[in-house]
Amino acid sequence: GIEVRRVIIGVSANRLESVMCASEVPLNGQTVTADHMAIGLRHACEEQGRDDYEILHAIPTSYSLDDSMGITDPRGMHGDVLKVNMHLILAPVGPIRNLLTCIEQCHLECEKLVATPYASALSTLMQDETDLGATHIDLGGGTSSVSVFSGGAPVFTSVVPVGGEHITNDIARGLNISLASAERIKTLYGSALANVDGDREQFEVPVLGGDYQTLPRSQLTNIIRPRLEETFEIIQDRILASGYGKFCGSRLVLTGGGAQLSG
Repeated sequence: GIEVRRVIIGVSANRLESVMCASEVPLNGQTVTADHMAIGLRHACEEQGRDDYEILHAIPTSYSLDDSMGITDPRGMHGDVLKVNMHLILAPVGPIRNLLTCIEQCHLECEKLVATPYASALSTLMQDETDLGATHIDLGGGTSSVSVFSGGAPVFTSVVPVGGEHITNDIARGLNISLASAERIKTLYGSALANVDGDREQFEVPVLGGDYQTLPRSQLTNIIRPRLEETFEIIQDRILASGYGKFCGSRLVLTGGGAQLSG
């Protein structure tokens, strides 16, 4: 019975970009205020701004005041130069405009655009995990996203164009069945890991054309596992290429529909 007018939209475009940058604000001995911090954020956004990309988030990760580094909140402190270290998450303008057009045609107003990897991590990770370092992976339908947190803030985000729907497609092609049957079989019998009873456990599937066939569960695992391994390898390559692999800590948190897969 609630009429919805304004919505917050999650953006999971494959071409999301993650940029770490810094800007300096001269203080000349003044006390740091919220206005100085805002100026630093604005300068960084202006320097990194691009015509073909829109800045979704400008997240301060830490501050430095003269020779003092790693400051969480510098307000009230005195110094000559305030340095703001930031993580920017950018999205391509074209897909965002198309998305907003669709939303407007539904007679809704977009209140805010949020990068899905960041939003998903905020809803899942605990404060201790973000402080000590953690990697968050959201296994979605068409895409999988990754966020690396360290020191209480995100230092890297990315989206890879592989998700649970690709596993479903692999099963449908590999077993010659419909997509609906493949999704059902994946949910009921699918597993990422083989087990000792995999060859003995069997299930029946409707083949395209009207017939049925009986298959061992191990055959389904042999289809699912390579696609999942590929997904995690792509994510690992992205993290290592970013240079922030050392900040991941030893904790990996999985969420999303694909994370419910057995094994």
